[in-house]
Amino acid sequence: MFRFLQELPLGVCIMDMSANILWANSSYERITGYAWTKIADAGERTKRLYPDQATRRNLHEKWLTDISTPGHVVRELRARVADGSVKNLEFRLNTLPDEHILMTVVDVTEKRQQVESLSHMAHTDSLTGIHNRRFFLSRASAEVDRAIRFHRPLAVLMLDVDHFKRVNDTYGHLAGDEILRSIARSCEENLREHDIFGRIGGEEFAAVLVEADLEMALHSAERVRATLEYISVSHNGQRVGATASIGVATITSVHDSLPDLLARADKALYAAKAAGRNCIRPYIEEMGPAKAAPLIQHPRA
Repeated sequence: MFRFLQELPLGVCIMDMSANILWANSSYERITGYAWTKIADAGERTKRLYPDQATRRNLHEKWLTDISTPGHVVRELRARVADGSVKNLEFRLNTLPDEHILMTVVDVTEKRQQVESLSHMAHTDSLTGIHNRRFFLSRASAEVDRAIRFHRPLAVLMLDVDHFKRVNDTYGHLAGDEILRSIARSCEENLREHDIFGRIGGEEFAAVLVEADLEMALHSAERVRATLEYISVSHNGQRVGATASIGVATITSVHDSLPDLLARADKALYAAKAAGRNCIRPYIEEMGPAKAAPLIQHPRA
């Protein structure tokens, strides 16, 4: 049996009930970087693979639970191996009838990195690096629901770059793309870490300001708008700048939803455009009803 286990590509070790290794195959040694005899002692092994003391205490508690669980137990842990690198390792534990533990180990670092990369791509706007439309709407909707449930203030900003078509037509799309990236960076720097910010259209951005009433939202919007006035990118020896118009809406009813707030902020954004651009307007009832509907990407001047 040991010859068969020795030839397996996954790490295999046999341990006693105190987690001391009695035998391990060469794949286990390859994955961890240690000769198994050097880390056979459970205490020595956990100190080397898991330098953080709190992690080691947690692992000990999990071990006591795992060995008393019928069948097999699967856990994924981050471990520091012999060369100092950190790997994601998947452990499967089986309690044998003779009160020994059979554990297999698989290095899933690359798989985990691929999953995280795909998740990042699914959530991120490829041009600006901020939340894309789908992920923004998902997070924003949940935050609006939470604010209404707990009767907390919340505001939505809609931001549109002024005369963006003119920038593209005059300087080209590369300059326009750099403007959008600069605007996204500036907005992130001027919004709070727990606010939600994303690109929802070509030159249109939106933000959810949590725990923000109208006064606070207008202050935040003005900080963003004023900072954007100083943005410029270099294009063929010329400095190209841009400004933005911003519409603001807040929760006013327990019946509000994210589409309601976006529609009202969009109405206020149009008012900011009509007022001469590079300014902020809050939604007021005098602007007329705002129809809540899925956002439609539409060009603005």
